[in-house]
Amino acid sequence: MSTMDSVMVEIQGKFGKCSIMRASDAGFLRVRHLRTMIPSLDFSLGGGLPEGRIIHVYGKKRSGKTFLAMNLAALAQKVYADRDVIWADFENVFDAAGRASMIGIDLDRLILVRTTTAEEGFE
Repeated sequence: MSTMDSVMVEIQGKFGKCSIMRASDAGFLRVRHLRTMIPSLDFSLGGGLPEGRIIHVYGKKRSGKTFLAMNLAALAQKVYADRDVIWADFENVFDAAGRASMIGIDLDRLILVRTTTAEEGFE
């Protein structure tokens, strides 16, 4: 066993098997993607939104971030009928009674997290 292999085994023991590995062993980590139905966005994202991952939508003020995120949340709810969507609303812009309902978000299957900072929300 090489020095690097023994270091990797030590790191895996401390942080878990998937924390460090040779790239040739990472094939089992393939991620499924949710197609957004926006071809240019799907292409840019390597096939769509990665399933089970945190998606951070950002951009300039009034650029459509909330509208895009709400549509993606509604799409995820339709495709994954057995799962909930978590919305981390760090800007306090989520409008449950207005746009979210009109877009088709099922509010009973949306977990809304409102904190003052992103760090607090991820904690």
